Amino acid sequence: MYFVGIDWSDLHHDVAVLNEKGQELKYFTIPHNRKGMELLKERLLSIDPEPENFACLLETKNGLLVQFLLEAGFPVYPLNPKIVDYRRKPSGAKSDPIDARLLANISRSDLAQLKRLKPDAELIAELKMLTRDQESPGSGRFFAWPRGDWRSRAGKLLRISDCARGARQRCYL
Repeated sequence: MYFVGIDWSDLHHDVAVLNEKGQELKYFTIPHNRKGMELLKERLLSIDPEPENFACLLETKNGLLVQFLLEAGFPVYPLNPKIVDYRRKPSGAKSDPIDARLLANISRSDLAQLKRLKPDAELIAELKMLTRDQESPGSGRFFAWPRGDWRSRAGKLLRISDCARGARQRCYL
C-alpha cells in the first residue's frame, strides 16, 4: 500500500508518496490542469501499476482533481482541513510540501478511520463539473471561481454563458 498526500490549491498541487514504512518515495508538484492530472496518474502508476494500491488523501472532496482520481480508480479519502491544522500545530510550520507529507502520513497512520469517497454516478459527476468547474476553451487550463466580490463572479458567469450559447468567436476566460 502507498500513501499519497495531495496539498490542493487553485493553480497547482504538491504531492508526496510514502510507503508503509513511512519512507518518502516521491515528491513532486503538478499544475491544476489536464496535463498535470495525467502526469500525477503516470507518476503514481510508475510506482505500482494498480491504482487500488494507493490511498490518496486531500483536504477537499470536490473538484476536477478528485473526480479525475476517482475515475482513474484511485481510492480517495477527503480530510477536513482543520484536522491537518491540528496535526501541524506542534511544529507550526506551514508550507505546501510539508502539508503534502503530513497528509500522506495521516493516511498511513489513520487510514482505517478515514471514509473513502465513492464515485458519483456519471450524470451527477457531469452536473457537478458543469456547475462547479469550467474548462477554458482552447487553453487546456482549468480555473477556479474568483475569490473577489459578486461583480467579478457575475462577470465570469456571463462570459461562461456567452461561450455556452455557442458564440462563434473563441471564448477566453
